[in-house]
Amino acid sequence: HLRAITLDTVRRDGTSQGQITPAQVTWLRQQLAQAGNRWIIVLSHNPLDASQGGDLALQALDQNAHVVAAISGNRHKNVVTRHRRFWLIGTSSLADFPQQARMFRLRRTSTGVALETWMVDHDGKGLAGISRELAYLDAQGGRPQHFAGTRNDRNVRLYVPAG
Repeated sequence: HLRAITLDTVRRDGTSQGQITPAQVTWLRQQLAQAGNRWIIVLSHNPLDASQGGDLALQALDQNAHVVAAISGNRHKNVVTRHRRFWLIGTSSLADFPQQARMFRLRRTSTGVALETWMVDHDGKGLAGISRELAYLDAQGGRPQHFAGTRNDRNVRLYVPAG
């Protein structure tokens, strides 16, 4: 009941900014059409709203009533924002504070679906525990810059109405 589409947003010229080419947007439109009546999530390393050419990819997603979310990393910060009828979800880095991973569950509702997302910690033993302590102590890093995001960027239930 779910179709996951992954976009390669990595630039090969050595910069960390994302890039979506016109050919990728064409491919994305084909994948969206092939999804049929399944709910759709789109995954990418770079956020589409911050990638060169990402506006065209977002336009393609806007035109499909089954898109639930575009999920990305590379911001190194937890963030959840609405983009018209679907959600843009960014996840913090596993290397920086708060060193958490994001989990997802898609559930049917009486009016569409709800995408539930929550953060999980690693067990904190051995090197993982030392790494988490060092990340917390990094005075210039993710903790003072609030990379963990707000409460609504972390553990939330996001509703998407049926098309």
